[in-house]
Amino acid sequence: RHVYYVNEVFETSRQCYRGCPQGSVIAPIIWNIYINAVLKLNDGELYVQAFADDLALIIGGRTARVLEANTNLALANIARSLDSLKLNLSVQKCQAVVYRSIASQKLSKRNSTILNRKPTFKIYNTSIRVTDSLTILGIVIDNKLTWSEHINSLHGKMLILTSNFNRILKTDWSVNKNLIKTWYLTTIEKALLYGASVWGGALTKTQITLFQAELVAIQHAANWAASNNFKINIHSDSLSSIMTLKSASSRSKFVNTVKKDLSAANNLVGLSWVKAHVGIEGNELADQFAKQAISTGEELDIPTPRSFLNRKLKTHILNSWNIYWNQYDSASGVRVRSFISTVSPKFLIHNKILIYFLSGHGPFPQYLHRFKRIGSPFCVCGLVGDADHYTFDCSLTKEFHLLKPADAHKITWFKNLINNIQAIGKMAQSFRISNELCDSLTRDGD
Repeated sequence: RHVYYVNEVFETSRQCYRGCPQGSVIAPIIWNIYINAVLKLNDGELYVQAFADDLALIIGGRTARVLEANTNLALANIARSLDSLKLNLSVQKCQAVVYRSIASQKLSKRNSTILNRKPTFKIYNTSIRVTDSLTILGIVIDNKLTWSEHINSLHGKMLILTSNFNRILKTDWSVNKNLIKTWYLTTIEKALLYGASVWGGALTKTQITLFQAELVAIQHAANWAASNNFKINIHSDSLSSIMTLKSASSRSKFVNTVKKDLSAANNLVGLSWVKAHVGIEGNELADQFAKQAISTGEELDIPTPRSFLNRKLKTHILNSWNIYWNQYDSASGVRVRSFISTVSPKFLIHNKILIYFLSGHGPFPQYLHRFKRIGSPFCVCGLVGDADHYTFDCSLTKEFHLLKPADAHKITWFKNLINNIQAIGKMAQSFRISNELCDSLTRDGD
């Protein structure tokens, strides 16, 4: 085979031993013909999909051992086909993800999606890396199909795009809103929605809450009474549902719809509360029918309540905050993380004494010496004058010392300290003494 290049000035040719030429209109067709020998390996247990020069292999097995054997056999066949075509495979770039079937998850402990032992896959006597997720055609696929890894990658992309856009903004953010809208629609939205038909369904929960189910039952009963002009009394064991229907401050569109249906029934519907699981025959019968409806009932489309969205957003923010907290690599945060390992609203501290202690930024010689307010970082007793020194060791504050925790117990110790007013008072007295000492050292320096 020869490859010819011809233009108005000259023409040249080169012998081609493998592969196919690139850069021409016909190149993709030639490549498909060339790689077709590999695609012909598809059978009932093996599926090979190609996108340009990228190959994806899908194969299954009833057990991990069978999966391992089937995959290695398929990889050997692919290797032979590539060798016959004189094509090289970049084994270092190869990755594998293993999925458990839903049936095997139910038989495993705690419905685990992870195998006890990762199978070993080899091609050209080189092991292929088995990972929890891999990227194919711009979409990150994880081994649990939660798509959380893909969403995290989207977050990173959006952060980069937004940061790049911020560079062209003026300091007063006086950018035409039409420009921002155009930028969003052409850049952000397209990047966010790429492949959404594949992963978007995972973001939609198909089950409603128990609270919503109780309201639906009340709504259906009220509508039945209104349509049949039949007077009924609804006995519900959901006190929260009854109180919500009585409340005039609910902003839920669904709750207000149920209220309208009850109002439309006029005086045909009464609503009362009964205790649950106390042997009331009608209530027990209702529970029995509710269990049957799980598998045989009609599907309902109810909007997600605002409270659910708020809870999800708070959880996401807290998780992102924790990831940033644990990955923050700075000497200034080492001391704080030794006492607070995870981020929590419980640790939104407003007490300045605790902030002095946690950060080390307070009336301490070591801290003030960093800003050249004091000539030495040492206390008058000769030791380094930091927060720990005055809290646990200094002879000047001996009367107010706290018991110093071991490194392994610092987190528990600080949790107890937050609610210990007496201990915080002692710490405040110690820092008052250190403040007076710093004032005297500052005057002496002047």
